[in-house]
Amino acid sequence: MVKNKPVTKKTQIQKKDVILDVALIVMYKGRVLLGEKMASRHDGIVWDLPGGKREGYESPMECGIRETLEETGLDVKLIDRHSCAETYDEYATGKTESTLIYRSKPIINYEPSTMEKNKFLQWAYFPWNALPKNKSLCLRNLKKQRYDPFKK
Repeated sequence: MVKNKPVTKKTQIQKKDVILDVALIVMYKGRVLLGEKMASRHDGIVWDLPGGKREGYESPMECGIRETLEETGLDVKLIDRHSCAETYDEYATGKTESTLIYRSKPIINYEPSTMEKNKFLQWAYFPWNALPKNKSLCLRNLKKQRYDPFKK
């Protein structure tokens, strides 16, 4: 017969709060749109996909479209009805994010603007196989998964 150990602080499992994010891969002429993000306490200056956290009423798809418009000024259309990839990103600071990723394309205008100058330095399109070295953790994890948005 196995006796149950009393639950103590040492035997309790630490519950991590996982932040749920949404990001869009905006695809145009064989390239993807990335924003050069200002340094944060989790990362230095990195290139990242447009996206962010959901408002309480939004679906993940609505969130991605809204965040992309707020950050880049671009109206986009989703290519797929479901997310194409997901990353689980654990930062050295203890922050943990789970990011749903959708593929999209610009509707009319394809030239982004830096709408949130307190968060982003600039936006640019890059070939998927030639992304900048200082990628966000989300992008690094996507590359580790060998994900390619153009081979879906």
